[in-house]
Amino acid sequence: MLRYLVDRGERVERYFDKGETLRLDINREVMLWVANAGSFKAKISGVEVNLGRPGEVSTQLIKWNKNSENGKYELQMIPVY
Repeated sequence: MLRYLVDRGERVERYFDKGETLRLDINREVMLWVANAGSFKAKISGVEVNLGRPGEVSTQLIKWNKNSENGKYELQMIPVY
């Protein structure tokens, strides 16, 4: 089960079968709730990220923040408890 909220829009919840894919276009941030984090494969800007272990429930806020030192945007994953 995956629940997500993109750019503070409408929250979506759905179940996925093995091998199904989902593509999200995000401007600022996404909140992800994953029921079985170990079975969830995520790629952000071409980089694979681990959201948790098998059977683990995981909630992550993933967002872009501007680095004040170099002016570049950096991707942050913040666990939400």
